[in-house]
Amino acid sequence: MPALIRILEGPDAGMEVRVYAQEVRIGRGVGCTLVLRDEQFNGQLRVTFERNTYWVKNETDEVGYSKAKNSPPEEFPPNDKRIWYHEQTVQVTARTLLQLAIVTEDEGEDELAAAIVRRTQTPEDVRRKRNRLYLFVTLAAAPLAVFLFLQPADAPDTPAETPTSVARQFEDVSDGLRATERDPKYGRSATLAGTLLRNARLNEVSGRRERAYTEYQLARDELARALGDLPTSPPSGGGGPDDRIRVAHAFAAGRVVALTPPR
Repeated sequence: MPALIRILEGPDAGMEVRVYAQEVRIGRGVGCTLVLRDEQFNGQLRVTFERNTYWVKNETDEVGYSKAKNSPPEEFPPNDKRIWYHEQTVQVTARTLLQLAIVTEDEGEDELAAAIVRRTQTPEDVRRKRNRLYLFVTLAAAPLAVFLFLQPADAPDTPAETPTSVARQFEDVSDGLRATERDPKYGRSATLAGTLLRNARLNEVSGRRERAYTEYQLARDELARALGDLPTSPPSGGGGPDDRIRVAHAFAAGRVVALTPPR
């Protein structure tokens, strides 16, 4: 039974492995068929074909989630093994979302007789290239940004938030916190907040809004404690540890507002 395992979200979005009833291992380790760049991915997913059915086993250290089409997400704990149905998604980190798709026999059984991995230019590749341009623009626009930041506004217009924009913000914040983990002043808070934000994001995309809300609050409060009075000061535009922590604080605070339960 030919199938495709696709990466829908994460640093490797766009990659896929075409399989035909053979074992596939997905992870960052040596020997994996589908090698990922997601640094949060510890261990592997093992996909096997048994009794004319694809199965997936969670051999990571994390409790993930699986979601069948038109069904709510279910927890996918470590060492659990279950059937991987057509169009069902599996997620074991806040970043990487995978999906299995059964394909028809006429798509080329010879081609699918062995695992074939294909990689497109991923959003991570594109983002790294544009970050250099963003840095230049940020530095050039910093004086104007400070001026606008200090101006009163009665009813500011902000762009509509979308799942894609939130995912992109999370990627940027995660990268910034990882780059700050060895900073003598902010390292501990960056590490703790990074873990809280990853857990919060995983719960949010899995539909567990109350858990996500609580973890975003904890991350926001930890970052506010580390910053002291800095959250209210204008950004410097230099991209240093202060700015990275401030950006993470703003993201966590924004998610708390977005997920606040209605009264």
